[in-house]
Amino acid sequence: MNLRTSVITKLLPRCALTVLLAFAGCDNSPAKPSPPAMSTESTPVTEDIGELGRRINLPVTPLAVRWQVQRIGPSNSGGLPGPSTTRLRALIKFADGDLQTLIRGQTPLAAAGLVGEDYFESWFPPSVKEMWASDPATGKYRIKTPLYDAGLFAKASYRIGTFFVTSAGEVCLTLSSM
Repeated sequence: MNLRTSVITKLLPRCALTVLLAFAGCDNSPAKPSPPAMSTESTPVTEDIGELGRRINLPVTPLAVRWQVQRIGPSNSGGLPGPSTTRLRALIKFADGDLQTLIRGQTPLAAAGLVGEDYFESWFPPSVKEMWASDPATGKYRIKTPLYDAGLFAKASYRIGTFFVTSAGEVCLTLSSM
């Protein structure tokens, strides 16, 4: 056996083992990116009926409102615009007759999902949470009153949402700009 053959026979198994170990750590499937951290930026809670009416459809003029807009999106977008949702949450007090007229034309949604504790804004009165029952199996809340599609309030970018009537007779509205 010459020197060249001897070196090749000794190195070949080592090289093959090195290549095999290198490929054993590789995964040909694409990397699964972790979802971006989400953040919520909120405007101050306001009671401005006129401004609310510029943002959403108010079928009749309410007696009083409390509302807030939240931008929900990636927390670190590097200053670049990216996918985000704008959500408007409002408590709207209508005259009793107006409220009955609004609800009369609505059909309750067949199924309502569960919500977490974070659904309840710090500025919501107790009458909002009273409309939800704790679900011990999930630790979340299930609505106890009819939940309606918020299409009659939709305007501009706020097109998707729901509303229900609280025990205090206020409409609790959530609209999003998905």
